[in-house]
Amino acid sequence: MQSLQIREILTLLNQKYIGHLAFIFDDKPYTVPITYYFNQKDAVLAYSRDGLKVQAIRKNRNVALQAEHIENVEK
Repeated sequence: MQSLQIREILTLLNQKYIGHLAFIFDDKPYTVPITYYFNQKDAVLAYSRDGLKVQAIRKNRNVALQAEHIENVEK
């Protein structure tokens, strides 16, 4: 695995919209699939109903986002 430059990260975030959000809740790690929008500046926007994700992020804003590269949804 190689590290990406800032320009590559911004391009990747702009080109994709499906990813996985990782967070901690009650001292346990969780990863959930999400759709997101990158606003071209410095923010990734996502929406969710009030539930585990939202409660967890309100308690601990340290999260990770993995942008998913999908070539074909039929395979």
